[in-house]
Parts: sequence; C-alpha cells; structure tokens
Amino acid sequence: EIKQRVIADFSRAHFFNTLADPDRQRLIDILTLGERSKMDAIAGGRIGQPPSAERMAAINQSVDQSVRELIGDATFGEYIEHQKNAPHRTVVELLNGNIAEPLSEPTAQSLIAILREEAESMKSLQSSGGDPQSMQASLSKMAERVEKQASTILTTDQLSALKGTLSQLFRLQNPKR
Repeated sequence: EIKQRVIADFSRAHFFNTLADPDRQRLIDILTLGERSKMDAIAGGRIGQPPSAERMAAINQSVDQSVRELIGDATFGEYIEHQKNAPHRTVVELLNGNIAEPLSEPTAQSLIAILREEAESMKSLQSSGGDPQSMQASLSKMAERVEKQASTILTTDQLSALKGTLSQLFRLQNPKR
C-alpha cells in the first residue's frame, strides 16, 4: 500500500518520469523505505505522543541524501519542490474524494498554488509561537482567504467540499475545539 501511494504521488512529477526504469524503481524503493521508517517511528512512540522532531528529521535527511545521490544535484531541486507541495496535494486528494468528478489537473495545480501561498504566510505565525487562540483565529482567516481565492477556480459544489475538507483538517490539527 505504501509503495502504491509513492508511485501514485511521484508518477505526476516530471523528474520521476525522466528517470531510467532501474533508477525509477530504486527511487520508489528509497521513498517507500523512508515512509515505512516514519510509520515505524510513529508506531514505536507512546500512545498519543508523536515521535521526536529530531527522529523524523533524521529519517527525512537520510532519505533526501539517498535521493540526491540517485538523481543528482540538478534534479534534486525538483524533488524538494515536489515534497514541499505534498501537504497541498493531500488536500486536493481529500477534496477529490468528496466530489463527484475530480478536479482537472490545471485546476488542481492552481489550488495547490493557492494552498502553498497561504501555508507560507502561516509559517511566520507558527514560528512566532502565538497562543492557541490566536493561532486558531489565524487558521480561520487563512481558510477564508483560501476559499475566496479558490472561488475563482472551483464550482460551487467543489468550493463547498473544499470548505468541508479544510474544516475537517483543522479539527484534526486541533481536536480540543
């Protein structure tokens, strides 16, 4: 299952499709092993307590180094960009699961760009160590901005589903609400 998710995710990346078959398979193996390592780290921790940031960073660093060695420095930037968009692609995948017809690729890419831009604006708030109440207010404002921008590219039904998807994600991030 992990391997299939890796293949589905990376098959959309330009650099992935330019690799020779043996290199593509090796990349799949590296990424699959990395995902399994992360899952093992999560499962190995105490219930309700995520693995340490240091442990996850070490896993990511090891995977990144292996990927860099395989694909080279010139292509590594494309890989990093693809990884940066992973959370935003997840939102699009969740949205697609809640609508009758999945978003077209251009619409999906536009929504990913909107989500990425808003996520960047949120990073400064998170790094400032704001209190939970102001962080929640900021998340709500971010969702409103995303919805406003997305209303120019999504249908009414798609926008409604996006609102529901964002609401679910925010509840998962802050279950005490």
